[in-house]
Amino acid sequence: MKITVEIFLGDDDHDKLAALGMEPEGAPDCPNWMGDSIEHDFPASWEVCGECDGQGTTMFGWRNADQPAYTAEDFEEDPDFYSNMMAGAYDKPCPVCKGRTTIKVVDENDIKNPLDVYLWQLYRKQVAEQERDRRISESERRMGA
Repeated sequence: MKITVEIFLGDDDHDKLAALGMEPEGAPDCPNWMGDSIEHDFPASWEVCGECDGQGTTMFGWRNADQPAYTAEDFEEDPDFYSNMMAGAYDKPCPVCKGRTTIKVVDENDIKNPLDVYLWQLYRKQVAEQERDRRISESERRMGA
């Protein structure tokens, strides 16, 4: 089983990829070369969805980070809402796994060849940078920027 990810390339990455055997656009060995980014298949496995903890649903079908926070006062004002919420009346399919309860993830233990190892390191770096940028933006938004 495979999972395809898009990996953005910096200037130095092109030379490194060529040294690892990945040829530029049009070469038969690299049909996914797109210039500034590539799509690459990695080995995959199934993992329990971390968003819904394998339940397949979330309240209102929203991501957990977007869920509203309720207080005891909210439930005292509308006891039926609390009963309905506990009964799952507002549950919708999870936005991440779409109700499947599991998601396909890269199987890091099955990444063996040097090209895949290098591309996986690039991808992990890219994801870490995106997460850092997201956290900075969120912090600025909270501060009113």
